[in-house]
Amino acid sequence: IGNFMLDGEIVPRSSFFFIASSGFSSASLTITPGTHTTKSFTAGHGITVFGISDDGSYGYPAGAQFEMLNQARDNQPPICFQIASDDNTVLVGVTDEQTEDTNIDGILQESEDVNGNGILDEDTGIGSAFLNYSPYVPGALTLSRSFTLGDSSAIFSVTRTPNFEAVASVVVYDLADNFCSVEIEFRGPTPAPTPAPVPLTFSPSAVGEIEKDTAGNEFYLSFLRNFDHDLDEANAVELYLSSPTLAVVNVEFPVGSFYASRTLVAGETTVLTLPTNSSLGWVPGFFVQSNSIRVYAEQPQLEFDVYMVNYANLTTDASLALPVDALGSKYVIIDSANSVDLVTVAPPEFVVTAVYDNTLVTITPSEALVTTGLDTFTVTLNRGQSYYGSPQATFGRVDDVTLSGTIIDATMPVAVTNGVLCGEVPTGVIYCDHVFEMAVPVEAWSTFYLAAALPLRPLGSVYRLVAYEAGTGFSISTTDGESQSGTLNRGEHWDSGELTGDIIIVADKPVFAVQLMTGIDRASTGDPSMVNLVSPEQFVYHHTFATVTNITETYVSIICSNEDVGNMTLDGSVIPAWQFSAITTTGYSSAVLPISSGTHMTESVSAGHGITVAGYNDDESFLYSGGFKYIVEPGVSDFQARVGKGKQWLGGHD
Repeated sequence: IGNFMLDGEIVPRSSFFFIASSGFSSASLTITPGTHTTKSFTAGHGITVFGISDDGSYGYPAGAQFEMLNQARDNQPPICFQIASDDNTVLVGVTDEQTEDTNIDGILQESEDVNGNGILDEDTGIGSAFLNYSPYVPGALTLSRSFTLGDSSAIFSVTRTPNFEAVASVVVYDLADNFCSVEIEFRGPTPAPTPAPVPLTFSPSAVGEIEKDTAGNEFYLSFLRNFDHDLDEANAVELYLSSPTLAVVNVEFPVGSFYASRTLVAGETTVLTLPTNSSLGWVPGFFVQSNSIRVYAEQPQLEFDVYMVNYANLTTDASLALPVDALGSKYVIIDSANSVDLVTVAPPEFVVTAVYDNTLVTITPSEALVTTGLDTFTVTLNRGQSYYGSPQATFGRVDDVTLSGTIIDATMPVAVTNGVLCGEVPTGVIYCDHVFEMAVPVEAWSTFYLAAALPLRPLGSVYRLVAYEAGTGFSISTTDGESQSGTLNRGEHWDSGELTGDIIIVADKPVFAVQLMTGIDRASTGDPSMVNLVSPEQFVYHHTFATVTNITETYVSIICSNEDVGNMTLDGSVIPAWQFSAITTTGYSSAVLPISSGTHMTESVSAGHGITVAGYNDDESFLYSGGFKYIVEPGVSDFQARVGKGKQWLGGHD
């Protein structure tokens, strides 16, 4: 001010006005038609030019100077490589995730400063991709791109028209204009076409055992309602995706509408954030809703794992997701009960989602539902459509409210999610927290479960069981010497109360069981969460899993065969045998280990193992189990193949 010039003349100080405490001032000046110049001396300045007439106007800003994002800090090209090919298609992978921080200590060493700029440089991520080929015929080769600007990895596919022969190169640039390329070649005629694939329909197999597991190529997922916080306490609905190989994964929300695509890198976890409406958009009482998610790999042969995270300030939980080929047609809802005064604002809830058209879903509720009451009813759902269930208002009641024991019976496999918007454990104990799990079909239930005591819960955890068949006998015992037993009828549930130590559950017919974390009033951190228990007969040899963003303290509980004690590894390092404790005479042992933020892996050698991941904040927590597998015998009922084994377990542990 006092030096600024317009057309070579100093603009009077009186023309300027301070812009609060910003250190800047502004002036509005009338100018004549023609060309003008402005000039400042101490620092740069900005101008906007406006022209006005009776019936029109214009405006434009002046020029600016800027630096390209990270231009001087990324001199490392991406890495291109060929993944696979067939007669007509070549897959090309690209990574751009190098860093000068070779020892990963966050400090720039002199030997690491490749370009001598004194800054710890990291790559800018993938920016663009191009296809060059010869001889050039428009449209003869096509390049398929699937990435977001700045991604650290991606997969591209090059496809030829039938019989076209060419030499080509895929060129990929990062955001700092470094590039890499891959040479590919198409030779020879295109083979005769194979018959068109049969449209996706459901047809149960008639012979042979089928092994199902929780890694898959396609998932239909439904989150439950969580508390809708304000902008200062934002909700986050997330998918945690991991794959043993490089894979491209697409996401639809709602089902049928493309939402996003992500490239999964082997051994890493990719987090994809969904619109909060995928959790908050359910409306109680509406029979058919479209608020679910489809996740699938572009390459049909690839399988990957999905974990679901529903985060809101002080109300968070997580769940393992089940793929289409691990779903069933029969379920029993299991949740944590809630006291009556919470039900109207934080009710138990469940969602049933169809993966095939014309699926008839029959629901027998254990509690009066909005609109339908206690009546058994049937709803018809097409692929991607869902039914959202929640209880009616509970005025005048004095008992706890739960939807546990509600029976789902469908004509074709469906996906089911169950839980509580904000549940108390035990009821009446502060505070409530969001509780949910993707339900396990009846055909995957077992007669034998083990659970490791949760960390940071000195007074123990609560266990809930549900039964599908009348006269189901069960017993539950602990490594601290407690034991309980009982009998359940179809659709009944049973709660243990708080139990300390590791847990052994056996039954004479298949049951399902969950472990419930108690509220902070029973400990010093965390709040209610729920996790599905996994039977030792369903354990797998390898788990890749990740901690949850915004959760500060995380543990992994491992249950493995005694033969693997001293051989089990976490992130490639053997877990010392002294960290395991035997679970009585079951032949299994448990260990509870703190883990850092990020992606982790566990592996066993002699037999499969199970994991539970637990995370804690003040008044907030999450639980989820690792993946599992189970055997289905087509033509045999859900129980016939398991009842004998259940009696054997009871005999072994009585």
